[in-house]
Amino acid sequence: RRHGRGRLVSMEGALWSTSLFTFTSPIDTILEKEDCTLEELLEQDELLQEIKTNNLPLVDKLCQFEAVRTMVSYIAQPAPEGSDDLRIH
Repeated sequence: RRHGRGRLVSMEGALWSTSLFTFTSPIDTILEKEDCTLEELLEQDELLQEIKTNNLPLVDKLCQFEAVRTMVSYIAQPAPEGSDDLRIH
């Protein structure tokens, strides 16, 4: 929080800094799994918001060569017959 001439004021002790409002994103839970898949991540409604907030484990996962190659193929190639709605749209 800014106060005065652009000086930062500590929020220590503020209500928001307590652990009462701890929120774990479903994406963080997925990333913690050993068998986390790109498809699981892409199905999450919070994906874009988590990218915008610079969720580094998520960004790292999405920047891996195989993930990028898979996402490009999803864009460049038509969905195969019988694909679920998420793959088609």
